Amino acid sequence: RPGARRLGLRMDSWMVPAAVDGRMGNTMEACAARNTDGTISLVVSNRTEADMVYRLSLSGDQEERTLVCPPRGIQTLVLG
Repeated sequence: RPGARRLGLRMDSWMVPAAVDGRMGNTMEACAARNTDGTISLVVSNRTEADMVYRLSLSGDQEERTLVCPPRGIQTLVLG
């Protein structure tokens, strides 16, 4: 969106299926941005043939969410 600012992300190798070989490789992609209305948009892409379980926690937020992206799926989450 016009005026949105890209946010940093951290993806750890414990995530399935990376836990199998310890490397993320090109199995998952994600990007996030803070929109002008204060919401955060997160786009997650799963390039594998299996469910991709991942955890989402925002900096400064004690709450952590466990989410699933389906095989070959793309998710867009709007948090806010």
